[in-house]
Amino acid sequence: MEKLLQPVVLTTGRKNWLHYLALSRLQQSWQQKLATLDDPEARSQFQAQQDQFAQRLKMSRRQLVDRQRILVPLQAQVGQDALAPGVKRTLLEQILEIDGGNGNILVELVFYCAMNEQWERALEYARDYLAIDGRENAGRLRVGLLAAEILAKLGRRQEAVAQLENYLINTKDSWYRRIAECLLDPRKEKSLAEKAGESPEYVLTGHVAVAFWAESSGDEDKAIDHYREALGSYMDDMTEYLFAVKRIKKLRQKS
Repeated sequence: MEKLLQPVVLTTGRKNWLHYLALSRLQQSWQQKLATLDDPEARSQFQAQQDQFAQRLKMSRRQLVDRQRILVPLQAQVGQDALAPGVKRTLLEQILEIDGGNGNILVELVFYCAMNEQWERALEYARDYLAIDGRENAGRLRVGLLAAEILAKLGRRQEAVAQLENYLINTKDSWYRRIAECLLDPRKEKSLAEKAGESPEYVLTGHVAVAFWAESSGDEDKAIDHYREALGSYMDDMTEYLFAVKRIKKLRQKS
């Protein structure tokens, strides 16, 4: 129990409720263990271990404060809407250097590297994110799908199809399963579009996926049409929306 709780206490700050929950349970565990120790020397050694941990906690809190002092202005800059994707990617990478375990930053980096056509870099970040243990969530669904599509964009179609098939096997979310099925079987595009009409988020994520897949097949007109449909979701607070905007610009520059 202590081995699980101590890292949580040391790596979460005072503003995080997990910090206090883990600390409370750790202290409770210590009290219970101390109550079972009758030997004075054993009690003394155990209390010495607690003192050592208290020193480590004091140091970690100081380090967390210093880290936040650096992170806060970077996070404020990242939150600006007018930033070019390249600038935002650089800021996100700076944040990642300080906060290496932040999965949300990795998700954003996958998309922003893709916006800049840094496909291999995007795949690296995708693999780093998907390697993190965790349950199925929005980030894993988005990144898993995009990673397969990036492989197709790189001309690695067989790998892309294999990854999509694996994605389909391991994904429970019904909407993202529909998207993967549609990419593997274009005959399902009509039913996907009909289902997308139920939600602006479906409109965005569904049409962006179909558009990017069409790009990798060389059908740029179809890709532009679907990217434009995605923009009709008006969900400009989602990264996929900006991705669609940037891809349309790239494709139009080629024509």
